[in-house]
Amino acid sequence: MSDTLYERFIAASGTTDAVYGARFFAQTITVGNTGANEKHLITSVKLLLRRVGSPGWFTIGIRAVDVVTGLPTGANLTTGTMDGDTLPLFSTLTEITITPYKLILGGRYAITIECPDCPGGGDILEVFRGNVSGYGGGSWCYSTDSGATWGTNLGRDYTFYEYGTQILARFTAEQSNETKLSGTQENL
Repeated sequence: MSDTLYERFIAASGTTDAVYGARFFAQTITVGNTGANEKHLITSVKLLLRRVGSPGWFTIGIRAVDVVTGLPTGANLTTGTMDGDTLPLFSTLTEITITPYKLILGGRYAITIECPDCPGGGDILEVFRGNVSGYGGGSWCYSTDSGATWGTNLGRDYTFYEYGTQILARFTAEQSNETKLSGTQENL
């Protein structure tokens, strides 16, 4: 089964934000806001990224979102990594594969961008964001303490694409003189 595009937002114009050290960024999303509202396994994200100097390896994480504050909370539920030194010097739509993780119908999650070993200065990872808000299912968030606490700016959103595979119901089949479906649906 090929991956399906679920949530997405494309910023028409904007600027870049530097990710390095304890400075993390995130885009919160809601399953079903711009894509199908169905449980699925997230498998990758695409972001507009570029490098300055040699930032080294970075992590894309998926975190839960606090239902009261709307901010990322807790540790990463799943991650994907990439060598930032392989990124081009200009913003390019880059796909990062993530270890599959189940997202639920209407669930709120955060796509985090982390480069904790990047020293900053001349060696940073930059992510493109819009100067205005346009994605109705979440917001742009920032942390200056490695994700321990988060703030938000409701006037900005990142360009992002979230891909996954649909979780299909599984049934057990019992064979007799006729092929018939019996058993129970398994929850994944």
